[in-house]
Amino acid sequence: MRKFSYAEKWRTYMDILTEKLRYWKFFSAIKKQKFSLKEKNICDVWCWYNCSFLTYLSNKESTLWLYWVDLTVNSNIYKKLHFASANLEKDIIGFEDEKFDIITSFAVIEHLNNPHHYLQEIKRILKKWWLLFLTTPSLYAKPVLETFAKLWISTKEEIYDHKIYYTKKTLDNLIKKYFSHHKVSYFQFGMNIFLIAKK
Repeated sequence: MRKFSYAEKWRTYMDILTEKLRYWKFFSAIKKQKFSLKEKNICDVWCWYNCSFLTYLSNKESTLWLYWVDLTVNSNIYKKLHFASANLEKDIIGFEDEKFDIITSFAVIEHLNNPHHYLQEIKRILKKWWLLFLTTPSLYAKPVLETFAKLWISTKEEIYDHKIYYTKKTLDNLIKKYFSHHKVSYFQFGMNIFLIAKK
């Protein structure tokens, strides 16, 4: 596993656009779930160096309790919010069992040689009957992303760090070992996969 957090060094305009599309997918799913984010404990697992998603979320809703997990984060953000440093392939995440109402993990699982430990830890810290939101690029995106990396449209370090590209079927087969209630779907013309799972 790599030694730095996403966007700790740099990111491209395509990276930023892709992030925004993931956020839109999350908020669209929350709307369909028909519940409020107010006063929820939310953890972003592998939050990226500047914790851009939860920073964005905190600006929209001030009553949230926000927590972050990654190798390292921007020190200015670290001072304001709850941060746990962890290697997702082997470390125990430094939060107690069943702490969180919502866990997000965007574009993470494809970077892991061992996704099982990561999923076990997510299941451990998620409250019963509450939700995990996960995205990952699909197998169909692989040639597109690798071309973008060669042209420096996307960040090379990120794309070349991908260990596994999933399909709906392969992700479903993995997730059902940990979450009996889940839904897997494609978005962005099949280039990405979106998962909602309930403990």
